[in-house]
Amino acid sequence: MNLLKKSLPLCALLALAACGPLEDEAPVSGDDISTREQEALSACQAPANAKCWAMLPTDTNFGGRTTAWNRPHYALRPNTPTKSNLVVMLHGAGSSAGNFYHINEHTTAQTSFFASAVNKGYRVVGITHRNAPNIREVCGTNVECHLPTRRTFITGVVQPGSAVTDMGYYDGIEARLIRLLVFMRDSQDPAGGWGAYLTPSHCTGTKNTAIPCDIVWNKLVVAGHSQGAGHAAVIGKDHPVDTVVMLAGPTDRTPAQTVPSYTLASSGLATPAGGGNYRGLVHTQDSFLTASTTHWGSTRLNAGTYGKTTSSTDVRCIESPHTCVIDSDSFYTTWQGFWP
Repeated sequence: MNLLKKSLPLCALLALAACGPLEDEAPVSGDDISTREQEALSACQAPANAKCWAMLPTDTNFGGRTTAWNRPHYALRPNTPTKSNLVVMLHGAGSSAGNFYHINEHTTAQTSFFASAVNKGYRVVGITHRNAPNIREVCGTNVECHLPTRRTFITGVVQPGSAVTDMGYYDGIEARLIRLLVFMRDSQDPAGGWGAYLTPSHCTGTKNTAIPCDIVWNKLVVAGHSQGAGHAAVIGKDHPVDTVVMLAGPTDRTPAQTVPSYTLASSGLATPAGGGNYRGLVHTQDSFLTASTTHWGSTRLNAGTYGKTTSSTDVRCIESPHTCVIDSDSFYTTWQGFWP
């Protein structure tokens, strides 16, 4: 893989894996909004020939409910979309959509992870949702705990066997995605085609609304980083989505077992294994390299055709091999190859 190499900081003198904390181990409060994210709310940056919206989950709260984890969502649309599917991006534990899916010192509006999909013609959303605590920590050696805990975060409904028992429905991925799509359809971008991902298309919102919405799963490309990569994998297991993209994850592992078995089998998947339906990228110095690639499985990602590893010495990868695969634009060409 030919990746751009930038000048290296002092950290380059140290081992790659020793530089910088893992993104999904940062002790981030669910309700904190950084100065950077607050600025993004008033100046959301899109690539050329595209539009961008940033909004708090409470901005989309058409049901009048108070929510936690109130950090920005992002929605981007090409001026003239050429793809019918929606790319949904999911962040890691203790993080938010804004931490890795908007402009920073390693990307530009034209070269961000968002932009890689928008520039191929896709509508894109980054959903901020509850994604803490770390599943691998709360589940420990109980390998049967991981799947129900992930489903709890995804559905907003506590599942039997989940380590998280205080989940709020409106803090889950599905409810927040529905609320964002309805808000974009009705208020922000009525001509933007966002209703195509809801059924019925004239639905009014999440449960307890006059016309409840469901998601048109087969029109979604679901991408996730770290713990969010595991959520994307479970969504692909439970729903027939178009494509699942896993970056630096899934990260589930325990002292007794590298990964639980929920994503290993090729059978029993709503989104079938093979055929490019599952794609991934992980750095060889990432401490979750073995966990991630074992989860991918040779049949699921076509024996490595769509499961890519990198040993890039890009400056961001020296700082944090876990996060560089999502927020360094040296991977822009690789990202573009993820989108079918």
